[in-house]
Amino acid sequence: MNTENQTFTAIKQKAEQRINLRNSTTLRLISSSDLSESSFDNSNMDRLHIKDSNLSSADFRKCNMKDAQFQFSNFDQANFEWSNLGNNQFHRTNLKDANLEFTNLSESNFTECTLNRTNFRWAGLKGARFISCNLSEADFSNTDISTAKFENCNLKGAKFNINTKLPFLKEKAIGFGMNFIGIQ
Repeated sequence: MNTENQTFTAIKQKAEQRINLRNSTTLRLISSSDLSESSFDNSNMDRLHIKDSNLSSADFRKCNMKDAQFQFSNFDQANFEWSNLGNNQFHRTNLKDANLEFTNLSESNFTECTLNRTNFRWAGLKGARFISCNLSEADFSNTDISTAKFENCNLKGAKFNINTKLPFLKEKAIGFGMNFIGIQ
């Protein structure tokens, strides 16, 4: 797919890896596509809807993607560092090993998502809600999750440190199987 000097509002049923969609401002739909290892960095894609697609190892650094929907899609090892993903809806989405460091995820909902080994360090999770998610071995170091809600989630092996603001007592976190890292 030649993306040079083109603007897209939708990408449907495409199988193109490593495409360059940097600085995109018009994209609103990705459906039934394989765009793994593609670059979307520095894009403004508010209200984007991604469904039934593979975006593993994609680069979404420094993106604005507020009020977006992610459904039945794969973002394994994707990089969202320094992005604004506020008020998003994630449903049955794979974010395993994704980098969400310094990412704003405030007021976002995660339902039945795979988030194991996801990096949430320094992420903004104010009012985020996790329902029936696998968060095993996720890293919440230096993150304020005091207003986040966790319902029926697997937190076994999830990391937190002295700078993590928890929504429950440290003893309860350890009871959930979370790991305190750093000096005891």
